[in-house]
Amino acid sequence: MRKKACAQKQTKRESWNYDVNCLRERDSEGRTPLHIAIANNHTTIINLLLLHPDIDLSLRDRAGASPFYTALSVRNNEAARRILELLPSAAEQFDSRGKNFLHLAIQKGDIESVLFLLSVNVDVNSRVQDSIQNTPLHLAAVQPNDLLVRNLLLAGARIDERNNHKKTALHVATEVGNTEVISALLQNGTDYNAADCEGKVLYKYTLFTLPE
Repeated sequence: MRKKACAQKQTKRESWNYDVNCLRERDSEGRTPLHIAIANNHTTIINLLLLHPDIDLSLRDRAGASPFYTALSVRNNEAARRILELLPSAAEQFDSRGKNFLHLAIQKGDIESVLFLLSVNVDVNSRVQDSIQNTPLHLAAVQPNDLLVRNLLLAGARIDERNNHKKTALHVATEVGNTEVISALLQNGTDYNAADCEGKVLYKYTLFTLPE
């Protein structure tokens, strides 16, 4: 009986090790077993799937979500970290609009996801792959509070980086009247004499008080 049980375990182990098809099966939403396990926080199953040598971490569901994106969406940071250990480029993947996970998290005002991404050292100066080429700091400049901007700066964001309209984050914050972000940028030494592509210099058309 013991030999039979061992043989059955060995057969299951061999099937697990070599049958890749089960890893790539999809449900009606295009989700793989890994997507589903992550979405439901099934830690044991997640760990087993990630141990498989043929796991494909680039597969996306019908909504375009990768396993890493799914992990971020459900706040499963442990699964996200495990995925990054296996596929370091997972956090830098761009969607069809040229945005990566940091860009999307900033635009959603999702400070928790932003802090996680900064903790795993994503490129804090990565640009949106479109005609404007905004940096994460440009995107954060229109958000309603200054937490995103301050954390990006602490992580190494270049404060006076310009987009393709020659605008810095301060230009962007000024255009939308974002006083908290304007203050944060000034406190961190941004160049308020910088001119944009139209030749506008910030101190000539802003209402905030500049430092002496």
